[in-house]
Amino acid sequence: MKHPLTLATVALGLAGISGHAWAANAPAASSGMTEIGDAELAQMRGRWTPPGSTSTVAYFGVTMTSNWNTSGGQQLASSMTLGMNFDAGGNLQMTFQPTVTIVQNVPTTTTGSTRDTVQRTIDSSGLANVSGLVQGVQIAGDRNLADNVTSVVVSTEGDAGTQAPATGTTFTGQSQTFALHDGDANASASIGNQGMQVSLSISGQGQVQQWINGGSLGQVIAIGADGQSVHNSLQIQLVQRSLTGAVDLSHDLAQSMSLMRGIGMSF
Repeated sequence: MKHPLTLATVALGLAGISGHAWAANAPAASSGMTEIGDAELAQMRGRWTPPGSTSTVAYFGVTMTSNWNTSGGQQLASSMTLGMNFDAGGNLQMTFQPTVTIVQNVPTTTTGSTRDTVQRTIDSSGLANVSGLVQGVQIAGDRNLADNVTSVVVSTEGDAGTQAPATGTTFTGQSQTFALHDGDANASASIGNQGMQVSLSISGQGQVQQWINGGSLGQVIAIGADGQSVHNSLQIQLVQRSLTGAVDLSHDLAQSMSLMRGIGMSF
């Protein structure tokens, strides 16, 4: 059964938009060639993809992981893995796997205090007005470590090193939230038909978030304390289906060329 879910469409669209943006920002090669203008490109025809081509998606996955180690010995972690498996007929099966933990360890340092009396303020409200890819780090404190890392892995089905599709609970479209609370510390992972999100927060010390939804994909860290270590990791995995031997490439090429201006061809 096919599920035309918004989340699947958005995820694939974001991957395509990102690739287009990178290509557009790449420096032109110093070969003396002249770039074709947008007006001329708009009149060109022949943009066509044959059925069964290597652009067919076999698996699309997104993994978000947030980790926060505090100066007081707390370890907060939240992750969500979304897997989209497509069979040869294009039917989609979506699975998800959340992980949420809060652990209290013995502090690794005795310098400073887990709480301080200095009032610090961080305002991240403006990020709500940003669409597309969002990455932000805001820090008001000393001896902090924070980073956002995003990676994209594209492979072909059957390639050596291709990761097996993630297993988990079948996603039926119902919104679900998984959360833990320990004093002022909170960790959560949520998923719904419009997107998914992982979040960590400690009252008075800051908040960490990652999300993907209908308008944006983001990673944000806001810390208002000392001696914190925060890491956001987002990985997008795309596995393309292998080109089958049954595809007649010469016929496909003839069909594509016949759509171009000034060229008539039959096969």
